[in-house]
Amino acid sequence: MADFFTRVRAFAKQLEDVGLAAWALRLTDAISSGSTGGEILMAIRWNLQELLRAQSLPTGLVEQAEKFIQEIGATGV
Repeated sequence: MADFFTRVRAFAKQLEDVGLAAWALRLTDAISSGSTGGEILMAIRWNLQELLRAQSLPTGLVEQAEKFIQEIGATGV
């Protein structure tokens, strides 16, 4: 799971790079403030879903966000 969180942090950095620092902070806060893996995954998924609803993103970032959501869903969370 640590690799997944590393990839989400890298995605957050990409969000910062396109001027979406507030969304990046929401994702990194989800990782640092969650107390269980399941809680963290649910928070990441929720924030990614909200991000996709609220923002127009470059295609590559949309694909990454959707992939993270699918990966979380595959865990049964």
